[in-house]
Amino acid sequence: MRQKRKSSFKPKDISLTIESIGAGGDGIGTFEGKSVYVPKTMAGEQVTARLESGGTDGYKARLLDSI
Repeated sequence: MRQKRKSSFKPKDISLTIESIGAGGDGIGTFEGKSVYVPKTMAGEQVTARLESGGTDGYKARLLDSI
């Protein structure tokens, strides 16, 4: 049986501006040159979000606060 590889990703709180809305309805901003997908946000909104996972296509984040 294969062992699961531990992820080196560590959650991080960031502030960003939601630039657009994706096809799935999540707001999309950028952090360190990668897309950040934040549910329950609107284009133009400034938010604080927690990066919860990341990959080559960007980050998934959880909304913490709307600034």
